[in-house]
Amino acid sequence: MYNLFLSHSWSYKDAHVHLLDLLNLANRFPYRPHWVQRDHPVHAAQNAVLLKRAIHSEMQSCNVVIVMAGVFPLYRPWINEEISLAGRGFEVPKPILLIEPWSSEGTTEVERANADKIVPWDQLEIITALRELEFQHREMSARRTRPLSNSAA
Repeated sequence: MYNLFLSHSWSYKDAHVHLLDLLNLANRFPYRPHWVQRDHPVHAAQNAVLLKRAIHSEMQSCNVVIVMAGVFPLYRPWINEEISLAGRGFEVPKPILLIEPWSSEGTTEVERANADKIVPWDQLEIITALRELEFQHREMSARRTRPLSNSAA
């Protein structure tokens, strides 16, 4: 099961639905999407600390963070926060897949510099990248939890 965190960039309802449709049509790609939904009470509270906790909670069990490049400036602070959290908020960093749905013109330097993979809006490329990133994350997690060998002494 692929546990995927969809960033605030997916607040564009049409893009969000389109991505989920694209993932649903993929063969042998069981996944569970995670995100802080728009109607979550934490959004109404206007409390940055609570929103950050909600994001961390949703991202906790995820293997990959998906970000859509070049969104409205309104969402950039939260997308940057999600990118930061993915890289530094967990013992094993969460890999970031950056999807450029139109062109790379709107892609920020923060997005580009922190993305583990950048792909266009193409089902095969998105699914392939998600599989690769999930595998890398699983390998990194296994290395972190592997007990030390006695022969190293």
